[in-house]
Amino acid sequence: MDWQSVVLSFATSSLLIGAVAFVARSAISQWMARNIEAFKAALIAENTRSVEELRSTLQLEAQRQQIVFGSLHARRAEVIAELYGKLDEVDRAVHVVLSQQWFREIREDTDRRFGPAKEPYEIRPGYEDLSLSERQGMDHLSRVVSDFYQFYGRLRIYFTAGGMRPPRSVWSALIILGHELSQHCP
Repeated sequence: MDWQSVVLSFATSSLLIGAVAFVARSAISQWMARNIEAFKAALIAENTRSVEELRSTLQLEAQRQQIVFGSLHARRAEVIAELYGKLDEVDRAVHVVLSQQWFREIREDTDRRFGPAKEPYEIRPGYEDLSLSERQGMDHLSRVVSDFYQFYGRLRIYFTAGGMRPPRSVWSALIILGHELSQHCP
């Protein structure tokens, strides 16, 4: 074996190994490219399916929340309307008691000016104490205010965001009514 045959043998082997390596590399690259494309397609399909699943779940939840809040809003409107009715009853009862008190004051003033004199110890029904209709008016007012407070206390969550503090307008109205009653009633 001379050196030419060694070189030729080495060159042939190298060429053959290089060609086999090139073909193997090309085959592996093509196989991986196909697998990568298949993996990409599967990943895109899975991603699309997950997004659609999430979208449909979110839409269902949004509809459910809309139904829940819609019904809560409707219930709140009903409760507010009923509260307004009860507050109107309180207002009417206060006006009845105040008008009775006003008529009583007019009657007492007229009797003092033009009526017979009375003894200091004499108590006349309807003057120094409440008449039957005035007592009934006060009893009715007491029941209406009690009913209002019970209704408001039971359903106060519908009137404020946290349900912890009543709106100032309701308390202000009741305080004013109570103040008017305390000034006009004996």
